[in-house]
Amino acid sequence: YYLLHPFQPIQSIPPLDQSLLFHINGSIKSIGKASPIYIINLPSRPDRRTESIALMQTLNLEAFIVPAYSIHSTEILSRNKYRNKLLLKLTELACWASHMRVWLTIANNTPCQNNAWSIIVEDDIDLEIDTPQIMQSFSHSIWNEADLIYLGHCANTPGKLIDQSSQHHYRVHQALHPSCTHAYAIRSDAARKL
Repeated sequence: YYLLHPFQPIQSIPPLDQSLLFHINGSIKSIGKASPIYIINLPSRPDRRTESIALMQTLNLEAFIVPAYSIHSTEILSRNKYRNKLLLKLTELACWASHMRVWLTIANNTPCQNNAWSIIVEDDIDLEIDTPQIMQSFSHSIWNEADLIYLGHCANTPGKLIDQSSQHHYRVHQALHPSCTHAYAIRSDAARKL
């Protein structure tokens, strides 16, 4: 993936080295149609790593912790000269690159004909205890028609109501202007596009 510059491309983000993943064991391997779960964690935040592990163990979910880029990472500092042209803060560039690396992993590890789902969360999220049951109850049309499913909201005005459940007390709305990346399910085709 390349960000285009008028004169030269910015170097692509390298794919994730699988040896950097930290595996969290859990008997629940997928949520709804989504598997695996990736947790993006800043190595400088072991407190969030510990909380993420505890959360996944409480929910009995299998997940993988991915080391995030920081503003001090070589990969980020080498792109800093383009930051003003992209209208990004250095922290936003590091966040984008961390997600991009997971998208590349999903795109590279999923055969094109298998349009599978994965979940990406940041290390500061707090999932409700019934999140797996809620996502299991999503209608087939949600899984078959969406490219991204944002989990939670970020003070964004909700779009058209797509689905709701009285049993699990959730509503699914069309995302009009999503702005947060704290937790979402992504289809492998969408990861390839991004």
